[in-house]
Amino acid sequence: MTRGGITPATCRRWWRPRGEHYTSSTDSMTIPKLLVAKELLDQALRLYYEGEAYFAALHLAGAAQEIFGKTLTSLDHESAFNNHLTEAAG
Repeated sequence: MTRGGITPATCRRWWRPRGEHYTSSTDSMTIPKLLVAKELLDQALRLYYEGEAYFAALHLAGAAQEIFGKTLTSLDHESAFNNHLTEAAG
């Protein structure tokens, strides 16, 4: 069964960041970073609200925030994290 065009076999491969996509080290398959970030955030929310794994949910949400934040920064927008830092220093 595939999910979002990603098969379970390809999920177990090593991925390296390359621009706006993650590229597999074993083939030419690429996945948009925002799709990866969305999946990380979806799973973080699911784990958190189901009360299954708080620390795993926190880690997944942080990884998603980093991808979303870097994407916003590359588009000359401020990420939520940087906005909070600016407001706190205020």
